[in-house]
Amino acid sequence: MIRKFQNLKLKYKLVSLIIITLVIQIVFNILLNSVLVKNIFSQTVIQYANDNIINIKSNIDAKMSGINAVSQNIIYDKNIYNILLENCTSSDVMQNYEYQKKISNILKDMMYPQSNIKSISIYNNNYISYTADNSINSNNSINRNNNIEKLPDSLIPSWYYDDTGIWLFRTIYQKNSDEKLGVMVIKLKDDAFEINNQTNPSDGISLLISENEILELSKNAADNGPIIPYYEEIKSKNGSYIDTKNKLLVCFVSLKNAPWSVVYTTVLPVVYRAVNMANYLLILSGVISCIILIGFNVLLSRDLLNPINTLVGNIKSFENNDTLTPVSVERTDELGYLMKMFNKLIEHLEKLIKTVYVEKQAQDAAQIKALQAQINPHFLYNTLETINWLALVHNAKDISDMILSLSALMKANAGKLDKIITLDEELEYARSYCTIMHYRFGDELEFRYKIDDDVRSMYVPTLTLYPLIENSILHGTEKSDKKGIVFVHAFKENDNFILEVIDNGIGLDNSAVRNINSELENSEFASFEQEKPGEKSIGLSNTNKRIKLLFGSEYGIKVFSEYGYYCKMRCTFPINNKTGDLNNV
Repeated sequence: MIRKFQNLKLKYKLVSLIIITLVIQIVFNILLNSVLVKNIFSQTVIQYANDNIINIKSNIDAKMSGINAVSQNIIYDKNIYNILLENCTSSDVMQNYEYQKKISNILKDMMYPQSNIKSISIYNNNYISYTADNSINSNNSINRNNNIEKLPDSLIPSWYYDDTGIWLFRTIYQKNSDEKLGVMVIKLKDDAFEINNQTNPSDGISLLISENEILELSKNAADNGPIIPYYEEIKSKNGSYIDTKNKLLVCFVSLKNAPWSVVYTTVLPVVYRAVNMANYLLILSGVISCIILIGFNVLLSRDLLNPINTLVGNIKSFENNDTLTPVSVERTDELGYLMKMFNKLIEHLEKLIKTVYVEKQAQDAAQIKALQAQINPHFLYNTLETINWLALVHNAKDISDMILSLSALMKANAGKLDKIITLDEELEYARSYCTIMHYRFGDELEFRYKIDDDVRSMYVPTLTLYPLIENSILHGTEKSDKKGIVFVHAFKENDNFILEVIDNGIGLDNSAVRNINSELENSEFASFEQEKPGEKSIGLSNTNKRIKLLFGSEYGIKVFSEYGYYCKMRCTFPINNKTGDLNNV
C-alpha cells in the first residue's frame, strides 16, 4: 500500500490529502463535536435546573421560617396566653368580643410583615376562635366540621395542604405542663409559594405534598403527572432523573420546614431543540469550513503543481528532442529556488557542451600536429648519433654530452606525453635538460636537488619537471643580475606528495601571482606576463591541466613568489596513485 502511494502522481497524492483532511474534519469536527455539544449542553441544562430548584427551595424555606417565627411569637405572647387560660365559652358574648378584638389586633401586627399569610386563627378548648384575616368576605375559620380535634398535638409547626390551600397548625400548651390550651391555625395565601417562571414558561415547578397531592407553583407549567410513579424516589431526597417515556427532565429537593419536596420539570424536546439548533449551526459551519478548506487546498495544489509541471514538461521536451529551455522564475520560495537552479544547470550544461566541443576540436588538431611531427623519428635519432660520433672523433666532449641529453629529451617526448612514470625516471629527463642549460649558461646557473627517498617511487606525468625548470630559467634567473640557482625539492606532506621548483630570479608581484593561480585553479591557459608583449609560456598550464586530468581537480600547480627575491612552483600529487594513461581518463 505504501509503495503504491509512493508511485502515485503528485496531483493524486494531493487529492488524497484533501479527501483525508475532509474526512477528519467531518468525523472529528462535526460528529464528535455534536456529541460533545449535546452532552455538555445537557449537563448545563441539568445544572441550570438544579440551581433553579435550590433557589426556589431556599425561597420557600425562608417564607416557611418567617411563618414559623410568627407562630412562635404567638405562643409566647402573654396577652394571648392569658386569654386562652380563661377558656371562655360561647355564652360569654361580651367577653369573647373583647378578647376577639384584642387578639385580632395582636395577630394583625404579627401578620403585617408576612405578606404570605392570609389569616391566623386561634381556638381555645371550647372551640371559640379568635381570628385576624387579611382577606375580604372570606371564611377562613375552622370549626368542628373541619375535624380540628383530630389534628395531632405538636409543639412544632405542622404543615397541611388540602383543596382550600396551605395551612400551618400548632398546639398551644400551658406553661410548666402539657395541658392543651388551644390550637393555632395559619392559612397562607393561594399564591404564597407561587413562582413567576418567565425564563422558561414550559418548565414546571411543583410542591410534592404526598403521593396523591401536587401543588403547582408556576404559571403555564407543564403537566407533572408523570412524577407520581417516582414518589418514593423523590420523597425526602435530593437529585434528578430523566423520564424517557414522557421526555421530561425531573429535578427534586426536600424542604427544610416541611416533609415536602420541590419538583422542577423541564420538557426535553425544548431542551434538545436548542441542542439541535447548535448541532445544525455546527454542521453548517463544518460544511462552510470544508468548502473553504477545499478551495484553499485547490489553490495550494495549483501553486505547488504548476512550477513542478513546468519543470517536468521541460525535461520531457529534452527527452523527446534533446533541447532544454530556461523557465520563468517569478517566486522566491523553495520551488523558485529549484527553478532558478534548473536554469543555472541548463546554463552550465550549455557551457560544458561548448567546452567539450572546443576541447574535441583542439584534440583533433593536436592529433594532426602529432602525426605531422612523427616524420620518421628514427631518422632524427640516427642523425644525432652521427653528429655525436663526429663530436667524439674531433674530441668535442661538450658537444657530445649536449647531443646525448637532447636525444634523451626527444625520446621522452616521442609518444610518451600521455604516460605516467616514477619520480626517479622524471629526474633523469630533468637532468638531461639541465645539462643542456648548464652548457648554455655555464657557471652563471646552478641546479640543486633534495629528493626524499620515500618519494622516489611516486608517480608523476612524463615531463612534469621540464616546463617548471624552463619557466624558472627563462622568466626568473635569466633576467636577474645575480647567479641563478634552481632548487628541486620532493617530499611527503600529510596524505600528499609535493614536488617544488624554486628559483632565486626576479620573481612576480602579488597581482601576477593572483592572476596565475586563478587561471590554474580554473584549468584555463595560465601565462606569465613578460616584459615584451605577446611572450608567454603554455608549458605550465598544460602540465597543470595534465595533473588535474590524471589525479583530480584538487591536485595541480600553485605559484608562490615575492617580487625581486624568488618564485616557487608547487605541484601536489596523491601518494602511490598510479592512474594509468591519459588516454584512459
